[in-house]
Amino acid sequence: AEIDILWVVDNSSSMAPYQAAIGNSFEAFIANLLESSVDYHIGVISTDTHDGGKLHVGSQQTKFITKTLDKDEATNIFLENVKVGNTGSPIEKAFESAATAIGKGLAWRPGQSPTPTDTEFFRPNAALYIIMVSDEDDKSFGSVSYYRKLFESYKGAGNEAIISVSSIVGDPGEGCQVTAAGGFGAAAPGERYIDLAAQTGGIFASICDDFSETLKELSLSATGLQSRFQLNARPNAQARVQCGDNSFHAFCVKVDDVILEKTGIDRSIGWSYSAPDNAIVFGPKSVPNPQSKITVRYQELR
Repeated sequence: AEIDILWVVDNSSSMAPYQAAIGNSFEAFIANLLESSVDYHIGVISTDTHDGGKLHVGSQQTKFITKTLDKDEATNIFLENVKVGNTGSPIEKAFESAATAIGKGLAWRPGQSPTPTDTEFFRPNAALYIIMVSDEDDKSFGSVSYYRKLFESYKGAGNEAIISVSSIVGDPGEGCQVTAAGGFGAAAPGERYIDLAAQTGGIFASICDDFSETLKELSLSATGLQSRFQLNARPNAQARVQCGDNSFHAFCVKVDDVILEKTGIDRSIGWSYSAPDNAIVFGPKSVPNPQSKITVRYQELR
C-alpha cells in the first residue's frame, strides 16, 4: 500500500517547544511504519497560508521522508523539517494550508483538476493521511463539513475511505495545561480540528499528553488499515435487529463473530454509523485487523 502522510504544523509564536517535542518523539512514529509493508511519504507544511502549502525543508534539503531511509536518517530529517518556525501568522489556518497543498485552495473550483504544490510527494494512487498540530483552534474560512467534503473528494468518488485527518490539539471544552515535554503553557480547545477528525475517521490526541504514545497510535492508524465500510443498502433507522441474547439495536456489528459496542463518550473505541456515506466507521482503537471477518446486520429501508 502507498500512503502520503502530511503533517500540518502550527508555526505561530508559541509553537517552538511543541515542534521540538514532536521531533524528539518521532522514533515512536516511524518504528511501526518501518515494520509495515507500507510505501510512505512523510512531509511537513505550516498552518500559515502565506507559505502556500509548500513542504518545509531543513538544512539537509530533503523535502520528504521515504521508506528508503533508515530510522536514524528519517528521524534526523523529520526533526529538522518539523521545526517550521515560530514567526508565522497568529491566525492559524491549517485547513486552508492543507487544501492548498493538495491543490484545492481557495482559488480552486469544482470540476477543476487539483494542482498539488509538490507532485513528487502526492502520488495519485496513495492514501492520504493528514495530521494537524496546533495549540489554537483552526481559523480557516468555511465550515468543517466543507473541508471534510473537499479532502474526501480529492481521490475521486468511492475513494473517500483512503483519506483521513487526525489532530494533536487542545482538549475540547476548556483546552488543557501542557505537561508534555516539560510543560510550556496552555492550549486552547481545538474544536474544529476534533470535529474534522471525527468526520473523516481520524484520531484526536491531546497536545498536552505524552507525544511518544500519541505518535505510536497515529502510526498504527497510518499503516492503512481500513476503518470505514460502506453498506450495500440503506438501513431503516427505526427498525431493530437482535444483537445478543436480549438486546435489540438498529445495527449489530461483529468482528470475528464478537459483538462490538457502539461508540460512546470515547470516540476512539467502538463503531458509529455515518449517514452521509452510509458506512460503519470504526474508532481508531477498534479498527479491525487484516483478514478480520466483519458482519453488520440491520433492516433494509424499503
